Amino acid sequence: MRLGNYITTLTRPELDKFKEYINASDDETIIIEQLAKHKSPVQIADNMNISVPTLSRKISKIYYKLGGESMKKECPMWEKVTLSIEEAAEYSNIGINKLYDLTNSPLCTFVLFVGKKRLIKRKEFEKYLETKIEI
Repeated sequence: MRLGNYITTLTRPELDKFKEYINASDDETIIIEQLAKHKSPVQIADNMNISVPTLSRKISKIYYKLGGESMKKECPMWEKVTLSIEEAAEYSNIGINKLYDLTNSPLCTFVLFVGKKRLIKRKEFEKYLETKIEI
């Protein structure tokens, strides 16, 4: 069920409990009140002098506080088949520049090029690191 549809079904006491339950900030309280009055996202964004994408992020945060899944389902890094250079740097504590140096080598077995994008094959990268004492 969409958050706006859910909020419109609440009575005033239930709405107050809802705001208390999620520990709503001032902005979130305004959004919840506006949604309860059947206001559209464009109308709410105009009333708050914010953009519609910013409003969407704030609504997603309210939904997340309610216990909903994050709107973008994130796969844990250790379960990914490939990592971006930034993710590989975070995963391994090796700097981005060093990873670029390593992946520039034609003998590098753990790099995968998708167009111009460089991805690191996680399992092969781990095997590579296990065999090295120094890079």
